[in-house]
Amino acid sequence: MSCMLMALLCGSCAKQPGNLDLTMYDYRDTRNLVQTLYTAKALLETKGLAGLGDVHVDSGENTYLYVYDMNDVCLTHAGMPELEGKDEHDFVDATGKPVALLVQRALNNPQNPHGWVHYIWWEPGRFYPVPKSSCNIKATLPDGRTVYVGGGMNHPHEEKEFIRIVVDSAADAIEQSGAAALDLLKDPRSEYSYRTVRVFAFRPNGEILISPIAGNVNFTIDLPACTDAVGHRPFKRALQALENETTTWQMFTEQLRGERQLVKKILYLRKTTLDGKPLFVGAITDLPLTP
Repeated sequence: MSCMLMALLCGSCAKQPGNLDLTMYDYRDTRNLVQTLYTAKALLETKGLAGLGDVHVDSGENTYLYVYDMNDVCLTHAGMPELEGKDEHDFVDATGKPVALLVQRALNNPQNPHGWVHYIWWEPGRFYPVPKSSCNIKATLPDGRTVYVGGGMNHPHEEKEFIRIVVDSAADAIEQSGAAALDLLKDPRSEYSYRTVRVFAFRPNGEILISPIAGNVNFTIDLPACTDAVGHRPFKRALQALENETTTWQMFTEQLRGERQLVKKILYLRKTTLDGKPLFVGAITDLPLTP
């Protein structure tokens, strides 16, 4: 571990957040990253940028911190110091995602308290880009400037919290903007589509308004009748649960290409309304492994 990260995690260097709730995360790596960023926030707010003295030292674990102002100008970047002083407002990743815009939206999204953004990133010295999830948190420097500090994980575990954020955010957008929100939710460059996760939406009668298939391919399917690899009907169970609840989690199994063993998946579904009629918004991810 680098000197920088050791300093961040050292109780004598900065006060650890006392009431930071990380129980929504299933994986230690995720909890450690969020904890580190809140400690970095404390250093920034007490000592300014100088508080991150060894910020240019990579941990060797592809974990490094960056700080941007609210105009997306890079103030310091441990992994790519050549970005410092540059305006990254128009930066897009390998799939066309406007990363800076997604970070700004995440920072102002009450459903996303730790500012998670998912994208593809070229790590220094790597030939292929890698999937990345970054956590971003606002901080106020001693001179009064508002900035955000962030850090990411390569090939991150798929947390249930990640799909909870995008589904609840999508439902909020529909409730606030109605049908006008659907085009944004369908956009593969938005926060509502990342890696193998895609937000989808359907009516109780089976009409699909947002497709779960890449490219928003239109198709007709009776979701409640769909069975998993062992004959369970997760959508039927989910709709039964939503008769009395607003949200539900349902586990199911699938046979994936190249996998001999069945893979466990989890569905998160939320009930909302569009044009005064019921609508179900959901997403699917890997079921977290038991620690």
